[in-house]
Amino acid sequence: MTSILHSVVEPEIDPKNIWQDDLLDRKKLSDILLELINGCDGNISFQLESSYGTGKTFFLRRFAKEAERYGHVVVHYDAWENDLTDEPIPSLSASLLSQLKKATPFEGHSEKFDGLQQALIPIVSKCIVGGLSHFVFGDADFAGKMVTSELSKLAQGQAANYIDNYNKSFGEIDKVKKEFENISNLEQIKNKKIILIIDELDRCRPDFAITILEAIKHLFKVNNIVFIVSTDKEALESIISKVYGPTIDHGGYLKRHFDYLFSLNDLKSDKFILRKLREYKIIDEVNSGDNFKKSYDNDLFNIINLPLKIDKIILRDIDSILKFAQLGIFILGNIKNRNNYIICHLILFLIFKKCDKKNYNEFISYDNFESNLLYIDFVKNNTNEADEYSIVGVIGDKDKEEFCKAYGGKYSIGIEDWSFGYRQHFNIKEKVVHLIRKIETFQLVGN
Repeated sequence: MTSILHSVVEPEIDPKNIWQDDLLDRKKLSDILLELINGCDGNISFQLESSYGTGKTFFLRRFAKEAERYGHVVVHYDAWENDLTDEPIPSLSASLLSQLKKATPFEGHSEKFDGLQQALIPIVSKCIVGGLSHFVFGDADFAGKMVTSELSKLAQGQAANYIDNYNKSFGEIDKVKKEFENISNLEQIKNKKIILIIDELDRCRPDFAITILEAIKHLFKVNNIVFIVSTDKEALESIISKVYGPTIDHGGYLKRHFDYLFSLNDLKSDKFILRKLREYKIIDEVNSGDNFKKSYDNDLFNIINLPLKIDKIILRDIDSILKFAQLGIFILGNIKNRNNYIICHLILFLIFKKCDKKNYNEFISYDNFESNLLYIDFVKNNTNEADEYSIVGVIGDKDKEEFCKAYGGKYSIGIEDWSFGYRQHFNIKEKVVHLIRKIETFQLVGN
């Protein structure tokens, strides 16, 4: 049996039903993007800007399959996966050549790439030997300043050699572009595009990520080549600042590299939340044990679903909250007669913490009506379906009469609501807070 703590493996995409697991209706955006690419001439580049956890890789993998169905050649480069190398140009070039040769339209025609391969060798060699990516692919202004600076330091003959090498580098770049353009105009892909998708760029080292962007602009910007680069805005801006300094105009820099910007809407749906609950095996855990009967299967979803659709909670938050809950469940382990409703309330407490940390801290620091009402009001204001759960869960059984007398009218709850049906929720606050304090030393990546 798989542990509650497990890595989530991306499922294989069914080529006959590419978007079957599209719970956020991303296909509509894919159709629009594909229509733009089908109708464009020349070279075009797109920046897919969206926060971590919104499904950029999910979208791009399925878009690639859709584009291939239309006859386009798609090359996918995972920048972060290749970040272990010192220089990105060799890995990008190798990945590009390897995938192009394997593409369906070019099967049996590998000789078509001999010219491109030969043209890339001098540039790749320089990168491997001397780490010259930034010089080769940097701005002309930057390179010119380097030359000017060196002229004051080097003898005339040395400076001349430096300038000759500089000019030679740009000649080599032009040769690569011409060979690439020859490939893009081959009969095998007539009226189609070569689409290069670069994913996970914002997770790379700053120098690696910037060199990739410069390579796109200087080396591969030729007709019939389309670039799609996925990024997280904040992460990419941080990378740019680390390389060029904090005063750089991020927007101006990116405009030099991309023609269009598009993003994934932060949509949330019942199906998406339910899939995440299953993906992290939380539903399996809640339904295990005798004290969580199958007749209560919907309790977990009813308790969790609506609060997760609060505006302050974005897709990334849903993922983080459920990962934290997964860790809590692991710590609970196989406790005998474990009260699995703790899991439901654990998730609600984590949602409360994410949305209103100040009131959450007061809520867990004191055990009185005033502090407990902070939590009760939070749940009540965001869902009409979990009032009894939240109240019974944090008001001790011994205080039920006093609470009902003071607040029963406001919250529409009476003594009868502390009935047998809610017994699993009794006095649960102390147990959940104790569990959260056990796991709060862990910090999830991205939070």
